[in-house]
Amino acid sequence: MLNEEIREIRQNRRFLARLRRNRVDSRSGDTNGSREVQASKDYRNRFQEEDQINDGELEERLSNEDDREPELNFPPLRPPDIIRSMYRCITEDTLDLNTAARIIQNEKNRGTFSQAVYDEFVRSDIVHRVNVFKYDGLYGNPHTLADALRDFTLSNIAHQLRADILTAQLKRISREIDVSTTKDAPQTDPKVELRNCVGTWILDAPPPFAKINLQEASEKWQRRKRDTTFQQLTALFRFVLMQATDPPEKIQDYSIRMNNRGGRNGNLKDLPDIVENILVGFAEDMMGYGRDEIKNPSKVDLSNSRFYLGLGENERERKFELEILKAERKRWRPDIYRALQRALRDIRSYSYEDGTENFIWKPNNRQSKRRFEEPCNTDGFY
Repeated sequence: MLNEEIREIRQNRRFLARLRRNRVDSRSGDTNGSREVQASKDYRNRFQEEDQINDGELEERLSNEDDREPELNFPPLRPPDIIRSMYRCITEDTLDLNTAARIIQNEKNRGTFSQAVYDEFVRSDIVHRVNVFKYDGLYGNPHTLADALRDFTLSNIAHQLRADILTAQLKRISREIDVSTTKDAPQTDPKVELRNCVGTWILDAPPPFAKINLQEASEKWQRRKRDTTFQQLTALFRFVLMQATDPPEKIQDYSIRMNNRGGRNGNLKDLPDIVENILVGFAEDMMGYGRDEIKNPSKVDLSNSRFYLGLGENERERKFELEILKAERKRWRPDIYRALQRALRDIRSYSYEDGTENFIWKPNNRQSKRRFEEPCNTDGFY
């Protein structure tokens, strides 16, 4: 394309040169000169820019054009709107999987698909109430191999979406059971300490969450001696969550909702499952409840476990102490969720200073004046 333009410019320059010579001849009586002079004016207007460039400048510009990569000014990609579109696939308690699968596939083709936005849709309150999954993508016969491949792809997406929704619904029900069935308050007051950890806890979630080692991030955290276990958990979560996102202030967009209650602020997002589960597990580990002997004894050979053998002098004492630890872990689980909820609420009330090398969080007056932090009612989770 560029070589053809060069050739056309050179041909036009030769033609203009001939017209100039004919114009000079027309002054000496040539009858055809007037028509050629008029044509020269038309071509001069069209190629005025090229006519002002001498041969040396033209060659230099063309050589520079050859070395420079062409600029492709594509329109910017629009922000993903998968959530807004997929909500339209829900009618009362029925989700149209075929339409939802097509929306997801279109987002993938455009390069605007967001896993975080998809997860938010799957875990939303509206989707949680879906009981019927409708899929009519298998009706009709494909006419070409391309049609068959497209139908196969859409079918896979629809099945994956249904599986993700069912998994999210089961997780929510399980969490609600953990909170609602445990009515007895914990009888112990364990210390929240890093030395209790037996596992490695890495927070690795989709943006805006950053990948951080929770043990390393908590090394600078210091618990106050007079704080209760609930206060220690809340302070630990605040300390970790203020480092959990990039940029840091994005954490203020998240909350925890329980018991199918929408909460007071509809603009807040649910904390992703992967983040919630890692933080809860990390807190349990720091309290001393992170061992497999306590969480899932069936996976451990208790007869070879040094931890289990150290619980008592005989088998009866060991089983008794292990059952106490399992029961206390279960009793503490609702308070861990409440501490995480309280920490997110506190951070949303913080202000911050940006534009400097160090991002600074500034607690508000309510946070600094509050003397006691008691577990909040589950009806008020938000």
